Amino acid sequence: MNKTGHDAVSSTAPADKDFRTLQAQFALKGHQLHRTEGAKPELFCTRWRLVKHLDDLDHARRFLEQIGGGQ
Repeated sequence: MNKTGHDAVSSTAPADKDFRTLQAQFALKGHQLHRTEGAKPELFCTRWRLVKHLDDLDHARRFLEQIGGGQ
């Protein structure tokens, strides 16, 4: 709780929800979506020991469309 007695809402909550949604959609297509921790998190997708670096969530969405997901 913050000083006003209300729960503080994290500014990363929408981005985290978007990431978790994409992660589930990737899983439905047999891929794993990962995100590193730190000041500038990085995204990457894996399948069959292959790794694809993704610049941001928009890039992840475009790649998901390429593999037939996210519709």
